[in-house]
Amino acid sequence: MLFSSFGLLAAASGLLSLTSAHNIQMKAHQRECFHEQLHKDDTMTVTFQVGDREFGGSGNLEIDFWIETPSRSYQVHERGVSSGDHSFDATEDGKYTYCFNNEHWGANTKEVSFNVHGIVYVPESEAPQDPLEKEVRQLSELVSQVKDEQGYIVVRERTHRNTAESTNARVKWWSIFQLLVLSANGGFQVWWLKRFFESPYDDQGHTGAALNNFYPDTAVSKLPIIKLPPPTADELPQAIVGEYEDYKWSVFRYQLQPKGYDFAQRWVQELFDTTLSAEYNARHVTHVSQGFIKDGDRYSIIVLHNAANPFEYEPSPTSTVTIGVYGYYWHQHNEIHWTTLASGQRHLFVQCIQGGWLVEKYKWTYDAKPSERRFHRAYWMAANRLDMRGLLNRGPSNDKPHDGVEELCEDTDQDFSISEDDLTNEWEVTDTMAVAAWQKVQDEIAGLGEDFDLCGAGFQHVVIDNSEW
Repeated sequence: MLFSSFGLLAAASGLLSLTSAHNIQMKAHQRECFHEQLHKDDTMTVTFQVGDREFGGSGNLEIDFWIETPSRSYQVHERGVSSGDHSFDATEDGKYTYCFNNEHWGANTKEVSFNVHGIVYVPESEAPQDPLEKEVRQLSELVSQVKDEQGYIVVRERTHRNTAESTNARVKWWSIFQLLVLSANGGFQVWWLKRFFESPYDDQGHTGAALNNFYPDTAVSKLPIIKLPPPTADELPQAIVGEYEDYKWSVFRYQLQPKGYDFAQRWVQELFDTTLSAEYNARHVTHVSQGFIKDGDRYSIIVLHNAANPFEYEPSPTSTVTIGVYGYYWHQHNEIHWTTLASGQRHLFVQCIQGGWLVEKYKWTYDAKPSERRFHRAYWMAANRLDMRGLLNRGPSNDKPHDGVEELCEDTDQDFSISEDDLTNEWEVTDTMAVAAWQKVQDEIAGLGEDFDLCGAGFQHVVIDNSEW
C-alpha cells in the first residue's frame, strides 16, 4: 500500500495531502497491479506516463490501464493509452486496485512513471498539534510534488528523444533505400541502352573471342551461327520517287468484308469522312484511270504507299497513300477511282486487317515474275497518271451490276404513244448558230497541237477533285 487509509474530515479536521511517485519497468506481456485502502469520500488521483529507455520501441508506447473498486467493478478502464490522469472519490470502504497491462501491445519493454495523489481527511484528534511538525509535513509534501514533476519531465524528455532518434533512423534507412533504387535504375538503363544499340554480329564475334579464351582447342567455326534473314523491301525506307525503277515497295490488293457496304468505294468514302477526315480535307487529289483490278470485284481495294506525289504546292509531302477502287459501274471493269492523301497510312490498314474489315488478298512485288510485275508497274503508273501503254487493257466483262433488276419478257413500251402536246415544243437553232458551234469544236482540236495523241496519257486519266484548286 502506497499511503495510509483516508478518513472523513469534519469542519474542524486537518487536511493531509499525500503523494507517491514510482517508476516501473514492464516487460512484454506483463501486468503490474497496485492497491490502496480507502474510506468513503476519500479522494484519489493517479497520473501516469509511458516511456522507453531505448528508442527502438518509441513507436509503440500504449498500455491498458484500469481502476477496480472493492465490489469488482471498473472505476476507470482504458485501452491503448500512453498517458493518463484520473481522479475520483471513493464511494465505499475497501481496497481499490489499479493495474498497468502490457500484454497486448507488442514485445517491447516499457517504462511506466506514475504518481498517486491522495487527500486524506483525518479527525482533529489525529492531526498534528505541533506547528513545526505541521510546517515540516507541508514542506515535505511540496518537495515530493517537485520531485514528481521532475520525474515526469524526465520521462517526457526521454520519450521525445526516443521519437526523434527513431525518426532520424527511419530517414537514414529510407535515404539508403532510395540511393540503392536509384543506382539499380541507372545501372539497368545503361545496360538496356547498351544492349539496344548492340549489333547481333558484334555479339557473335565477342562470344567467339570469349570462347577461344576459355576453350583454345575448340574451333569457333564449328559452333552454330544464327543468321538473321535479310530485311524485305517493305521493311526498308522508301522515298517518293519519279521513276518506276526506284520504287521497291509492294502494291496491295485488299478485300473488304461486307459489313453494311454494297461496294468498296462507299466504305473508302466513309473512311475519308470519319477517320481520315483531317487528312482528306487538308490535301487530296482524286482522279479516274482507265483499267481494271486483277481478279477484282466491287469489294476490291488497291493500295500503294509513297508511290505518287500529285501535289503542286509546298510543302512537299514526305509520305503519301494512294487508294484505288471500282466505282458504281464496277461490273464493267474499265475504270479505277484513285485518291491520294498527303500522309502515310500503313498503320491504318494494319488496324483494319486486325479489326476484321479488310483481308489481304494479293501483293505485287517489284521483283516478281514478269506476268505479275506487270500489275506492279501498271498500278504505280496509274497512281502517277502516266501513259500505261495498254498494261491494264482487257476484253468486255460479263459481270452484272450488283443492284440490277431482271429483264422482263414483255415489252414495256407496247402502250407507248406520242400525243400532240408532246410535239408543240421546239428548240430553234439557226444555221449561223450551228456553224459557229462546229467552228468552236474545230478550234479546240487545232489548239491541242500536231503532237496530240487521241489515245495518249491525257485521256487515260481524268482528275475530278483536287484540294489545291
